[in-house]
Order: sequence, then structure tokens, then C-alpha cells
Amino acid sequence: MKIGQVFSCKEGRFNVNADGEYFLCLVRGKVTKTIGKVKVGDFVKIDENNLTIEEIIPRKNDLIRPSVANLDNLLICVSSLPEPDFTIIDNLIIMAQRNNVTPIIVVTKDDLGQDKLTKRLEENYSGLNIKIIVTSAKQDKTNNLISLLEDKTSAFAGSSGVGKSSLINSLIKANIKTSELSGIGRGKNTTTSSQIYLINKARVLDTPGFSSLTHFAKTPEEFLDLYPDIAKFKVGCRYKTCNHLDKSPDDCAVIRALEENEICRERFDRFIKGYKLLTGRAQKFHKIHKQEEKK
Repeated sequence: MKIGQVFSCKEGRFNVNADGEYFLCLVRGKVTKTIGKVKVGDFVKIDENNLTIEEIIPRKNDLIRPSVANLDNLLICVSSLPEPDFTIIDNLIIMAQRNNVTPIIVVTKDDLGQDKLTKRLEENYSGLNIKIIVTSAKQDKTNNLISLLEDKTSAFAGSSGVGKSSLINSLIKANIKTSELSGIGRGKNTTTSSQIYLINKARVLDTPGFSSLTHFAKTPEEFLDLYPDIAKFKVGCRYKTCNHLDKSPDDCAVIRALEENEICRERFDRFIKGYKLLTGRAQKFHKIHKQEEKK
């Protein structure tokens, strides 16, 4: 028996890297019956003679879209072109942290000049102590990134057109298909399946993308804790049920921190917008539920 990691899957066969060797394996029926689907990123026990996966080692995390496992880092790629959506960045950070994954913001296309965007990112996320790395595939400026990824499994995420595949190309010198930005400034996603690439001691996972991102909160109260850089101030609020909405600085410690520039106003505005959206949905659901109870 050998222990390895699933690097890719095609037509029901799994490419497993074990001690630097690659084995193209099928899955024993008992594995899928007891545990379920084998995923890219899974650590597995294989029978190297019969080329079969015999067991899935318990996962560190298990993501749905994309269907991958055992992520250590999430590399959130952004660029000034196309214009970044900071709500998507917020949600990717939430998704990563709730799945025990370390988020790293990667500014691509530094050859275009990204100082303004980098400063804006620092203002938004300094309270989370998230690393922000500036790179350029064209200028081969990636050493500062790859040094963070050794002995880790790291996935790329971000809007289409920010240069994820080009950056991976630069990292591994592989021939991954890329596409140019269209005339309206939107990119096309060209990665169709998840695959891990080995770069020295780093395992880089290219995926079709992270979709169906939500606020990961079922209630308004739960949502208030999804922004830890804001939530940490709530202990000073006068009322335990404070939602920091339309409150005075005397009653709300979060508002006081906002006015004293300890919280980024741009990020706070997105936080409040998300809270209002969720409470609107919650009120609508409650109304429908009450109507169904009366029937």
C-alpha cells in the first residue's frame, strides 16, 4: 500500500501522486459505498499493484463547487482590469476561513500598474491580517508567491479574466489554455476540470472556479460574526442584540470604531448591505412560512 494525493480525474480514473510517482487508479466499490465520491485533493491509500484506490484518508476540508478537498490556501486573484468586485472577495474570504483554508490575495498583472488597487485592498483587509501579494505573469514576477506555497495544496479563485491561468502558466511553465479579455472587458473561463500541478514542493490546484458563493449565514445574528474585523468591536456595544445599523456612537462600539477609522468604511458599507439583504430575505421567508401555517 502507498499513500498519495489525487491530482486529477478523467473518465473515472484518478491520477494519484505517491512519493513522486504517478499511478492511474480505479476506485474500489467499497470506497464509494462507505465514503462517497473521490475528489481531486484527496489523500488516499492505493494498491500500486492492482492500481486501485482502497481508502480515502479523512479530509481537512471538503468543498462542493468546485468539488475538491484538503485545501490549505485559497489564492484570491484580483486585478484592476477587469474591475474587482469586493463583495466577491469578501465572500471568498468567508468561504475560506469557514473551511479552515488560509486566504491570500494575489494582485495580478503588475505590469499594468496596480498601486492604487493594492492600497485599496490593504485598506479593506488590514484588519484581517491577510497577505497581499503583487505578481506579474508577463514579468515573471512570481517568486514572492511560490515561496508561500511549499508543502501546501493551494487553489486559485477570482473573477474571469484576472489572469489565473496565465499566472499558473508562469508558475509551472505548462501549456494551459488562456483567453484574451473580450471587447467589453470581461474574461472567459477556460479551465474545465480541477487539476493539481506540482511545482517543486508546492501543489497548485487549477479549478473551473468557485461558484454559488453565499454569505454562509442562515440568520441575521450569524451574519454579524462573518466579518471578524468588524465583529471584534461589538463587545463594547451597549446592547447585546446590537446590529450596528442606524446606531449612535454612544450606544454602538462598532460605529465608534468606524468614526475613529479603525474600520474601513468601504468594507463596513458592504457589511451593512449584506445584512440588509439577508434580513430582507429572512423577513420574506418568515412571512411565507406564517402563511403556510394558516392553510
